[in-house]
Amino acid sequence: MGFNARQQEGKAGFAGLKLDVEPHALPGWRDQAARARLVTAYLEMLDYVKAVLGQDGADLRIAADVPYTYLEVPVPGGEDALFATLCERVDELTLMAYLNTAESIVQKALPCLQVAQEHGTPLEVGVETTPDQPEGVSFADQSVEDLVMTLEKVYRHFMGFESFAGFAIHDYGNLAQLIERSHGH
Repeated sequence: MGFNARQQEGKAGFAGLKLDVEPHALPGWRDQAARARLVTAYLEMLDYVKAVLGQDGADLRIAADVPYTYLEVPVPGGEDALFATLCERVDELTLMAYLNTAESIVQKALPCLQVAQEHGTPLEVGVETTPDQPEGVSFADQSVEDLVMTLEKVYRHFMGFESFAGFAIHDYGNLAQLIERSHGH
């Protein structure tokens, strides 16, 4: 907003804001009434951020990281589930499809990609490289070649979707270690 307005023509500015805000990680998420309040507060927060990003004609984009479980989370007073509602409110989503086989990623991500496609919302598919995760979640114990082969398989499933925006890998430090281990450096 102000930063972009102060930039000289031809200089880079902010394109938008990506939020990795996870209300499902809060203790109250398991309680249905508390979850309803958290969902409402989360959507209000996104609306506020989007309004701020649009101030002074800035029209900055907003993106959010979300789990596939939001496909089944109801929105209080709404007809759509939280995932579909988010597709209407943000410019792009990154799906935390933190699974480590092509089959499991496709199984969980495909319904989300279909909803994103219906709404015209770009969707990145995120994978995890952090160790000490429950079995089946992370690529930490696999080789970088396994990771690449898995992503290639997933890509072949999703390449026909206009809304498929590629992959996001969580996180740099663990990916770097995975590469180092795989190549013996």
